[in-house]
Amino acid sequence: MARQFQPPPGGPRGHDRTVPARTVDRPSPGPAPEADGHAPLVTARVVSSPAPDLVSVALDGAGDASTFVFNEVVESSSGSVQPGGTLSSAPSGTKASAGKLVFKVTSPVAGTVGFVASGTATLAGYRTLGTANVTAPAATVDDPLRIAISIDVSSVASGLPLGSVVVLRDGAVAGECTSQREAKPDPCIVNRARDGNELTMTVLTSKASAWTAARPAVQRVFGDTRILSAIAASRGEFADKGADAVVLVRSDAFADALAATPLAVAKKAPLLLTAGAALDDATLAEITRVLPAGKTVYLLGGVKALSDAVAERLASWGYSITRYFGANRFQTALVVAQSGLGSPSTVILTNGNDYGDALAAGAVAAKTKGAVLLTDGAKMPGSTLSYLTSRKPVRFALGGPAAKADRSAVAVVGADRYETSVLAAMKFFTDPATIGVVSGKSFADALSGGVHIAMTGGPLLAAPPSGALPISTRIYLRPALTNPPAIFVYGGVNAVGDDVALGLRREITP
Repeated sequence: MARQFQPPPGGPRGHDRTVPARTVDRPSPGPAPEADGHAPLVTARVVSSPAPDLVSVALDGAGDASTFVFNEVVESSSGSVQPGGTLSSAPSGTKASAGKLVFKVTSPVAGTVGFVASGTATLAGYRTLGTANVTAPAATVDDPLRIAISIDVSSVASGLPLGSVVVLRDGAVAGECTSQREAKPDPCIVNRARDGNELTMTVLTSKASAWTAARPAVQRVFGDTRILSAIAASRGEFADKGADAVVLVRSDAFADALAATPLAVAKKAPLLLTAGAALDDATLAEITRVLPAGKTVYLLGGVKALSDAVAERLASWGYSITRYFGANRFQTALVVAQSGLGSPSTVILTNGNDYGDALAAGAVAAKTKGAVLLTDGAKMPGSTLSYLTSRKPVRFALGGPAAKADRSAVAVVGADRYETSVLAAMKFFTDPATIGVVSGKSFADALSGGVHIAMTGGPLLAAPPSGALPISTRIYLRPALTNPPAIFVYGGVNAVGDDVALGLRREITP
């Protein structure tokens, strides 16, 4: 059944702070010279006096020989700023477009800020989108420079999440900021926003240095815990206040969450995790970042899964709460299909007693605009059978147990969970621009990662925690040499080892 809580009137209010900007006018450059039939990349270096050592935050990058090419924006310009002032490389209101990058530097101290375009650049392991030369006063971690980089991303495959484009300083990937005002880690991305083909990434940094905007061919999305990994996936997909809803599930149990992926995609919502008894503080912070007050948070499971205290705390922050739950995991999945998704015409059946085959099911259900329903191993629960008999949806069974439970369904069954995920990708996804990879031995990262990759229209593959890639995965990736997809690895190195990530890189690198 579905149960709703209404938020109290009003709600928490945020605070806006606008810093006056100063812009230096400059002559427009002439057409950029061409080399080998392409306009050169913009190369940028930000230079200042010495500052604290770089703290690098690791995201796995992987090799790709191809690059995206853009024209130079500026030849050179510079000007002075007062404390808190902003200098732009282009007149106010200028948007990035094909051949035009726009940079804005806000300095906490007075000084000179300058922009110089220079040469071309390639970066092993990345598809380079562009870089820029900027000079700026030295700053600190506690009171950093704020550099906004706007770039045209029309050459990037549509549907890629915001987090698929990264910023590198001195060749090291900038992390995600843990503070809105401090460069922690240093450097870090505090905000991403996309407006059509323009992506703006705002970086906090203690020093100016060499900067590059790029897309890794293989990128790891992770946090120190499963809760933080889910937050990392949310931040990579959604801008501030960019979600229409949030789907919340218990962090230490997979049962009620197996049906969550198509619901989250349909609602344009990240999937976040929390402990069952009380709402995790980091999860609350992410909900308030991504979701405007007055919108809905969907809780999956009854009060034993997510307590009323979780719902009440969310309601106190101004959110409407809808809880989908049944007497057991099988009925909860039915409630999600009926109340959350409107009883779609396609159903993906998978074993509700083990997550192995179910890892790939959520992305398949989202792709087919269907729902995930659960079998009781090789048996069909009575409530599920009644639903299927009355609704008569198109049915696919992922994995051997589900196929045995419904022998009239179209079976997608491999020799193991890895091959089943590959066969599902082959059947339901044609030349995907993105592919997600999760550990086949744990479920937590697959919950949020499944939503993240499904938002881009890509499949989710299972991989071993370490060692060689399964032969089925290698066969599947082999055609990608001609048009490499963006691969996202969900979870830290304990979930999916660096050797597995390197194996993925090798498979898609000519």
